[in-house]
Amino acid sequence: MKTLFGVCDDDCTKETNNNIEKLKPSNENMLHILKSQTTVVKSVVQGIGNTSTEMNTLYEELVNKQGEIYKKLKTAENHTYTIETMMLSDRIHNIFTALITQFSYETTTISAIITAARTGILHPSLVTSRELAKQLTQSN
Repeated sequence: MKTLFGVCDDDCTKETNNNIEKLKPSNENMLHILKSQTTVVKSVVQGIGNTSTEMNTLYEELVNKQGEIYKKLKTAENHTYTIETMMLSDRIHNIFTALITQFSYETTTISAIITAARTGILHPSLVTSRELAKQLTQSN
């Protein structure tokens, strides 16, 4: 408050400097946590890359199977089981689309985490509010 109103004396300056010194170890701890989280994120990104390749292969296979189902439907229009098979294929395709949407969301989140880590900011999904509050109270 004294600094705000321009009446900060020597004791006020010392107290402010002491508080800054108390926060330095906390900042170093946060940097260490950030580096370890970056390592975890890198391994997750590699796993996502492998999963993405596998999902693309499965998607191509699904498209091929769906094409085959459409061909069978054309040749056997009067058979009910073919229509049910096509409906099942559409359901499977919808589920796969939902999975791809979830994958896109997770990839976007990981990208945001990496971007935040590169700028020296701890992404909120890595540390909860409670953990952050706990570290701040421990640094005092």
